[in-house]
Amino acid sequence: MVSFDIVNATLYCDIWDNNKAATLSHSAITWRFGYVRFGATSGGAAKVNNYNVTMIVTLLVALALFAGAAYGLYRYEKNRFKNDEFNRVDDKRFLKQSLVAFFYFAFWTAEILFLIGRCVLFKNSLVVYNPFDPYIVVFSVALVIYTGYYIKYLASRIKDARIKKKDEALMINDTVADDGTVITKK
Repeated sequence: MVSFDIVNATLYCDIWDNNKAATLSHSAITWRFGYVRFGATSGGAAKVNNYNVTMIVTLLVALALFAGAAYGLYRYEKNRFKNDEFNRVDDKRFLKQSLVAFFYFAFWTAEILFLIGRCVLFKNSLVVYNPFDPYIVVFSVALVIYTGYYIKYLASRIKDARIKKKDEALMINDTVADDGTVITKK
């Protein structure tokens, strides 16, 4: 049986100052990973026997599908509004909104995977230290902030739609032409 394990990996990052030839104080970040195990069965096919690998593959597939859908939407809107100067796609704005939505989707997917891992892998045990708990807390806080952003965005869109509908019902802008002159009805 052939297997491949990544055991006790650590990723270290800090900021280097070339003027002082030293690292900046309090800039170091360290991530420690326990292990990721890849094993092979007797038939030679790779057997996923670790929840870490399952989480990574699921997250990457979900994010690839989201990125493909975002790119497809971009191409569709770019083609649909190519001759409309008022609804033309602003590339930078679309990219910014897509990245915000991408990370929101990634956080939701990771949160669900961590919750499944805590419930299934550890059977909701009340151990002293459950390795999924810190991730669940961090992603929950980030999702509350992100969800607040989208609620604010939705509320402003609903308010704008109501104001537009009210203006159209009152015909406020019907007496003024595009150049600012007043239209008189005969």
